Amino acid sequence: MKVVLLTTDTLHHLYFSAMLSETDCLSGIVLEAPPRGPTFSTFHPFEVVRDEYEKEYFFKEDIPKFSTLTQTHTTSSVNDLVTQGWISQIRPELIIVFGTRRLLPETIVIPSQACLNLHGGNPEKYRGLDSHYWTIYHSDFENLITTLHHVDLNYDSGPIVCSEAIEISQNMDIHQLRAANTESCLRLFTETLAILGDGRDIPSAPQGEEGRYYSAMPSALKSDCQKKFYSYTQRRDCARREIDRI
Repeated sequence: MKVVLLTTDTLHHLYFSAMLSETDCLSGIVLEAPPRGPTFSTFHPFEVVRDEYEKEYFFKEDIPKFSTLTQTHTTSSVNDLVTQGWISQIRPELIIVFGTRRLLPETIVIPSQACLNLHGGNPEKYRGLDSHYWTIYHSDFENLITTLHHVDLNYDSGPIVCSEAIEISQNMDIHQLRAANTESCLRLFTETLAILGDGRDIPSAPQGEEGRYYSAMPSALKSDCQKKFYSYTQRRDCARREIDRI
């Protein structure tokens, strides 16, 4: 099984790549430069705490480089012709998308079996960017989930393969949420690899409704999210995790 990962250069994506490389299926990584940001401020101080937390949580000591894991291609767009050609020469069975821009049809059709996306949220409720933060902002904690779905031509609207409620612990803070989501992403994708390894087809089911599309969350609203999330994790009934298998 040959897998090409389309992602960006961040700590949690590096951890996902490192764990995926241990399965011996990771045949290539495309690193896309982040697009131009919004005109309003999206930074919040808890993101500095998050990055320091993730260094310790994911790596503890030496932080690897993407290039030490497998062959790597850097690009300004996963959809440019050079990148499409680079992916095609690998002849992957699967493309897995984790954090890049929307794919064009010519990129989606490259893998022989499937092009899948890891979405940090419930796409039937929240599509687009910062889905977990928007979920918290609306106090919709039951939809703090991670979803693996097929890529189609729209944003986060393809058939769902599986989803998992993010593992939330009592007294957890929001700077720990992205790491917990990354662990969910890893579980969902490795389970799907196991299905393919057994010779079965990837399961899927159409989405029941199209969630609202959200852009990046402004800084001020992230303060509200931080307060709401911490208030939620003080509850004794906050802890939960389960996998929804289609």
